[in-house]
Amino acid sequence: MKDIQLPRRDFIKSILAGLPVFALDWDSFPKAEHRPDKDGQFDAIIIGSGLGGLSCAVAFARQGFKTLVLERHDRPGGYATAFKRPGGFIFDVSLHSTGAGERDGIRNLLDGFPEITEVEFVEHPNLYRALFPDYDITVPNRDLPAYIGHLCRLFPEEEQGIKGIFEDMEGLSTDVSKISAAQGQADMSRFAKDYPHLFKAYNKTWGSMLDARVKNPKLKAIISAQWGYYGLPPSKLSGFYYALPAIGYIKQGGFYPLGRSQKISDAFVRFITSKGGKVLLNAPVEKILTKDHSAYGVQTQDGTTYIGKVVVSNANAFDTLCKMLGEGEYLKDLHAKMEKLSVSFSSFLVFLGLNKDLVKEVGIRDSEIFYYPGYDIDADYEAMLSADFSNPSYG
Repeated sequence: MKDIQLPRRDFIKSILAGLPVFALDWDSFPKAEHRPDKDGQFDAIIIGSGLGGLSCAVAFARQGFKTLVLERHDRPGGYATAFKRPGGFIFDVSLHSTGAGERDGIRNLLDGFPEITEVEFVEHPNLYRALFPDYDITVPNRDLPAYIGHLCRLFPEEEQGIKGIFEDMEGLSTDVSKISAAQGQADMSRFAKDYPHLFKAYNKTWGSMLDARVKNPKLKAIISAQWGYYGLPPSKLSGFYYALPAIGYIKQGGFYPLGRSQKISDAFVRFITSKGGKVLLNAPVEKILTKDHSAYGVQTQDGTTYIGKVVVSNANAFDTLCKMLGEGEYLKDLHAKMEKLSVSFSSFLVFLGLNKDLVKEVGIRDSEIFYYPGYDIDADYEAMLSADFSNPSYG
């Protein structure tokens, strides 16, 4: 274990931080013994109603805790919202594909929240399509062997490496499931043996994992086609941070909710309110109230105060720690650390409504298409950072 310099607790936390959602044993979580009966007092106050905030609130609510969600926007959901424009066009803000569980032959299971049944999902015909100068790659939905076979036919000399990198990804997923089942209680003296793929991938970038298996730079770019979702190129991106969600997405498939992503957010809101909780819109939080460096409530922009046993922020880290928390002196080391962080690239979204069904006319079956003008992802990344749009990639 000489290669692992982090303390055991931090090492396990760093692994579990990159986990996708796994099966939750709700019986192992605490339940509310009594609820606050005064107006303005709650067990849990959640700042922000993105999917992270809403799912957190649902988790509290289903365990019997009185929950309040405060949202600055006029609708709940964050990126999982929809809006309408003149001409009758309805757009999703962002969410276009997600996982969904199946029960009784219907895709209506949100992992972790089996009580919510009113959101039904439709499977994409293909998972995604990636266009490169020499290759037009279609990744099938829920068919990893077919995808591997396709890559092997395109790059026969790399067959062993192609199979090897996907074995690494699946091995990581298996190891993480094992360590999750053990609730992070790993025997560090046996870690390399019990979790070989995690041990091998620890402190490695996705790029270095690929380099160990694949030689052809074009193939590396093709396998890494989803890199833009993670904000960093393979040379800078954590290996298991890319590999875990990517292999899960390829194997478990992508789906789209009937009624758009707003349907998911609205279902969460109905569940919270059905359990006696509240979701307040147009209610931006201005201050997190603290005493002895512990949060005990919040104050909204209109001066209303809400008291809670727990305060959870689904707002971004800068607004939460530097603006809402009046703990500047106490958090000065953390603020200094945040100041050293580099700026990631932003995204430019175009919501385009057409007066004809061009997708049907052209015959496009894909729900998601990536276009890359070349294979040098690091150069693509640097171009994004410098706002160089002379030869851009897009999706």
